[in-house]
Amino acid sequence: MPGFSFVIGHLQADRLETRLKAVNLVGDIIALPGSSTSEAFQPTFSEFLKRLTDRDFGVRMSVLEHVKNCLLSNPSRAEAPQIICESNDIHSQIFMFYHIC
Repeated sequence: MPGFSFVIGHLQADRLETRLKAVNLVGDIIALPGSSTSEAFQPTFSEFLKRLTDRDFGVRMSVLEHVKNCLLSNPSRAEAPQIICESNDIHSQIFMFYHIC
């Protein structure tokens, strides 16, 4: 779907303001009760989760907040394993960084 590729471009944008708006848009969509990511939305959802490693702290925190709300609204949603796996990868990287430094 063309609209989703447009959002992916915004999630990857160089401008912080643009990325943050896209993260908030996708985050609001996935946190809606009863929502699930369709096959057409999956690339957008994956790019959204990649923002967990964004260079800006505010973007990373926004993704975490939306992911938390998403899982709280429906812990057994089909995307839960993907969300948890991405989050665990990030937490492992952070843990290693702070224990090495």
